[in-house]
Amino acid sequence: MAREKCGSVGELCKELSCTRSNVFIMQNGGNKKKRMFIDVHRLKKLSRLSGVALTEFEKNVVGMKSRKTVLGLKLPIGSSPNLASLIAHFMGDGHLNGRHSSYFNQSTELIQDVKDSSNAIFGIDMSENECKGGYELYFPTGAAKILALVGGVEGSKVSTGMEVPGWIINGNVEIRRRFLQSFFDDEGSVIMNYPRRYIVFNLSKSKELIQNNKRFLGSLKEMLAEFGIETTKISDWAENDSGTVEHAFLISKFESISRYAKEIGFKSKEKNKKLESLIASYKRFKGVK
Repeated sequence: MAREKCGSVGELCKELSCTRSNVFIMQNGGNKKKRMFIDVHRLKKLSRLSGVALTEFEKNVVGMKSRKTVLGLKLPIGSSPNLASLIAHFMGDGHLNGRHSSYFNQSTELIQDVKDSSNAIFGIDMSENECKGGYELYFPTGAAKILALVGGVEGSKVSTGMEVPGWIINGNVEIRRRFLQSFFDDEGSVIMNYPRRYIVFNLSKSKELIQNNKRFLGSLKEMLAEFGIETTKISDWAENDSGTVEHAFLISKFESISRYAKEIGFKSKEKNKKLESLIASYKRFKGVK
């Protein structure tokens, strides 16, 4: 159809900025030795020239290539618990910055969680690098760009405003649960130092983003409330030497702590163990069964 609209193969080559052999390969879907990869901009032109919607092209996409990395994903990419988990991890201990995107954590469980989610979505098997007393995963540029498009925060999170993506807020229970779990795994802490017994979630932002930080934390509080988990008011937690300001809220009531353990929990074995100890301590102190 595209060739007919252009009038000849030569004119089609000019429109697509490619050679006749490229057109032949596109027409036949590759060759015997390997699959065909087509530049996304060229694909958009081909869609316009042929009158075939991009959604139809997407049905035949079995992978995406960025530099030397092939992502084995299928389009369109839909909302899922695994994708929500990755967005949370990159709002937490991850760093999205094109070719230098990575995720770092000391917990092997969280490293494995990110690896499993990445494999499920992008079809990539990543190996962790041991460094700085923990483990680091490096993300292909293509995967990083997709994560940025669906809500991942690029660059410095301290100096960038954050919002919970609408597809997560309006997603099903499992999507919201995985987002909260992964975020609390990265940024939440279990405190058990009598008389203080609570789960705390705190985030730092530059001073000009204080209101954004409070709104963002407010969104998390609302999501937790949907699981029956009551939280405290957002408080000024600390002002750091770097000039950033930290805000936080707590889960401090026994009923809500127990509810958090039942509905959300942690992937981190260390944090789950602390949570179990906190609940046991609370029961002994309050005489709760």
